[in-house]
Amino acid sequence: MSKDIKDVVTEVDKEEVREVSGSVQVDKPSQAHGQTGPKTERGKWHSKWNSLKHGRYAKSTLLPFEDEVAFKAHLREIRAALLPNDYVEQQIVDEYSHALWRLQRQENRTAYEREKILDQLTPSMMANMLGLSPEYCAAAPDYLINLKTKIHRSQECLANAAYEQYERLMAGAQGVTNFNLVWRNFPDLFNALGMHINRLGSLKPLFTPNQKDLDLAWQQRPETVREYLEVLSKELFYLANFNEYKPQIRLYMESWYFAQHHELKRLERDDAGLMAERKHANTMLDKLMQLRKAQYTLWAAAPKELPMHGFKPPKEIDFRKD
Repeated sequence: MSKDIKDVVTEVDKEEVREVSGSVQVDKPSQAHGQTGPKTERGKWHSKWNSLKHGRYAKSTLLPFEDEVAFKAHLREIRAALLPNDYVEQQIVDEYSHALWRLQRQENRTAYEREKILDQLTPSMMANMLGLSPEYCAAAPDYLINLKTKIHRSQECLANAAYEQYERLMAGAQGVTNFNLVWRNFPDLFNALGMHINRLGSLKPLFTPNQKDLDLAWQQRPETVREYLEVLSKELFYLANFNEYKPQIRLYMESWYFAQHHELKRLERDDAGLMAERKHANTMLDKLMQLRKAQYTLWAAAPKELPMHGFKPPKEIDFRKD
């Protein structure tokens, strides 16, 4: 081995040096430092979506969760509507189709993000805004922040009557040892309690089969009856007052939503992207119309006795007969 080769070996510590066809090849250590990335095709496919945020600039037309069949149907419908006449028109129509697909994707994402802001507002938070006591805040139902919930007038009236009977019962029920002696004075309340217990499914029915008395097991457990009455009272309260609270709930939801400055600024940026995508789609459609207009102008100006080299006029235009 020459002196030059020895110098190379000295400089490259822990590396192999071998002669291949008269030249010197340096082999670096085979072990890589740290992560080398996924090895399988499935792993590589998943890793390429790691940085996905909104999909507006995604190189792939379809995102992992999007339906390829729906996308192909989307393309077919637009091609059938715009009837591209040649290769250039086909490219413009396809770009328009892709822009519309991305536009719908962005609109869906923006809707999800806006709903996500409201998802951070819990029923107990809304109950607290309404000024209710802590025990009522803890028992707030999910529908308290769903303004689409409808409680019929008859249901509201029954709940209101039952809740008033609960308040009267609790005012003088401290010494009651058997609710079978007093339940007939509060029929709406105990009928509601019976239905509440039946919905739970795991408890013995409140009433005997003939519906004339409380079941003996419940007569012997007055403290348990009180506990279930207390739980039921929260349910009755919200059923009786939800429609009345709705205007306040709407106002509090609106003020809370617009108070989320950080989230709203991000959504405003998304809205700007949405407008840019819509503008791009309209630009593609304008290009198609301008191209067809230019083609028609050339066709109309050309002498009809000369060959047109295979040119076909746009399908949407009614051409004059020669």
